[in-house]
Amino acid sequence: MAMIHRVFTIGHSAAQIDTFLGVLEQREIGLLIDVRSRPQSYRFPHFDQVELEQTLSTTGIRYLFLGEELGGRPEDPKAYGSDGIVDYCKWRKSYAVQAGIERVVERCGQDDVVLMCAEEDPLNCHRAS
Repeated sequence: MAMIHRVFTIGHSAAQIDTFLGVLEQREIGLLIDVRSRPQSYRFPHFDQVELEQTLSTTGIRYLFLGEELGGRPEDPKAYGSDGIVDYCKWRKSYAVQAGIERVVERCGQDDVVLMCAEEDPLNCHRAS
């Protein structure tokens, strides 16, 4: 019988790293999937890709970057409307997004996962699109 795993979302916002890790550990997250298009934070360097990946490894939480597939600021110009804003209805039908979703689904067969972006409120984030 296949085990069912959960998918959560989280925005790191201005969280302290210990608080952030505590939330992940409380939910028994096995894999953090970073869906930021640009995985750096100048204001909160503990959320830079390299530093975050190293910190997570000390807790046993694995890291996977899928910002190219699932990030909120795609590089593909076709993802943008004439107003310069991402058309998420159109973008989520793209090959890149579909491939990213397939990778998330594949990983859900192994662990509880969390999709992480910078925006604290998922209703104001591309994670809600």
